Amino acid sequence: MSEQNATNKPYVIGLDLRGTNSVFGIVDARGDIKATTAIKTGNIMLGIFDRACKLGNVDRAKLGDTHNSTH
Repeated sequence: MSEQNATNKPYVIGLDLRGTNSVFGIVDARGDIKATTAIKTGNIMLGIFDRACKLGNVDRAKLGDTHNSTH
C-alpha cells in the first residue's frame, strides 16, 4: 500500500485464517496494532475450503492432503 493510500485509510484489518485457529488484527495507518483476537476455527475452515473448491470447480482430491497442512 502506498503511503498516500495509507493516510486515506485510518485502519486496516488483517486476517490469518487457519484450520485450527484464526487470528484477526486491526492496525492504524502507521502500522501500530490497535486490536487483536484469535478464535478456534476447527472444521469451519475446512467447510469454507470445500465450498470454495466447489464454486471454482476445483477437484479437491487433486490438491493433495489438506487436513495436515503445515502452512
